[in-house]
Amino acid sequence: MGQLGFPIAITLILIYLIVRYVNKKDKMLREDTKEQINLLRKENKEDKKLFELAINSFNVAVCEFKNVQQETNTIKNDMIEVKNDLLIIKTKIESK
Repeated sequence: MGQLGFPIAITLILIYLIVRYVNKKDKMLREDTKEQINLLRKENKEDKKLFELAINSFNVAVCEFKNVQQETNTIKNDMIEVKNDLLIIKTKIESK
């Protein structure tokens, strides 16, 4: 039994050192993971803001295109009226 005391003591010391090393590594990895998660959360918030700005910009552009379309339709209708007025004037001139 006296001969087993030293190897058992060395084994226990090695087990203790291994557990301590594993715990230290685990703690470092957890901290690194937390940092990465926090960074991703920050990036996600920034991406959400950017996406919201893009949507708002798109909505503004859609409103502007609708206004342009309305103005184009107004011009088209005005041109049709001018054409009809010119036809009426032409008919009156030809009939004299």
